Parts: sequence; structure tokens; C-alpha cells
Amino acid sequence: MEQQFADITRDYDQSKTDYDSLLAKKNQSSMATDLEKTQQGEHFRMLDPPNLPGKPYKPNRLQLCGLGVIAGIFLGGLAAVGSEMMGGKVHTEREIKKIVPFEIFAEIPILETDAEKAAARRGNLLAGAAAAVILFCILAGSAITYLRG
Repeated sequence: MEQQFADITRDYDQSKTDYDSLLAKKNQSSMATDLEKTQQGEHFRMLDPPNLPGKPYKPNRLQLCGLGVIAGIFLGGLAAVGSEMMGGKVHTEREIKKIVPFEIFAEIPILETDAEKAAARRGNLLAGAAAAVILFCILAGSAITYLRG
């Protein structure tokens, strides 16, 4: 009897283990099915694909470059005027009369040597060439950014 009881108990335990395993698989399968059903509503299909604009909406690069050039010219002129005002040089007879309390008898003109004149000419040419190169770079950069976007 004990032998039969042990066989029955062992068969029962084996059947219970198989049943629990099958029940767990069924629960996992139903959870996977439910998850699949909920994810079906989350799939998106693109009905109308986005199209890129032909040109940028903002910023207006040409207007921005123009404002930059105008601001640069204004600030450069302001710096030049400030430099002349603060430089401490006397340019006119009226300025001399403000500084010196007595009457002016004579004014000595500037006497430049040929070397000084040539150096001034070279300096003016160099400044003009630098201004032309800078202006060309500004225009080329503006054209490139405007055309390439």
C-alpha cells in the first residue's frame, strides 16, 4: 500500500508541476496577445510625408547681411570720429585760440620730405587695398550664404 501511495503521490506531484508549467505558459501567451493588441493601435503610417521648404523662412539672410554692413560702417565711422576727438591733435586755428590765451602771429605749414610723402602714399594704398579685400570677402560670404542657404 505504501508503495502504491508513493507512486500516486509522485504522479500527482508530476502532474501538478506539468499543470503549473502549462498554466504559466498560457498566462504568458495571453499577456503577449494583449500587449500585441494594444500595440496595434500605436503603429503610425505616414499618409503625407513632410516636404522641405524651397528657401528658409527665417532669418532673412540678405537683410541680415545688409544690416551688418550698415552697422559696421556706422560703428567704423563712430570709432574714427571718436579717435579724432580724443587724439589730442589740433587741426584748426580756432582750436589753437581755445588752448592758447594770446594772439597767434604765424602758422607754420607742414613740411614733408619725399620719403614721408611716399610712405603716406603707400599707407593710403595699403589701406585702400585692405578695404577692397574686406569688402570683397563680405560680399562673397554674403553671396555664398544667400545662395547655399
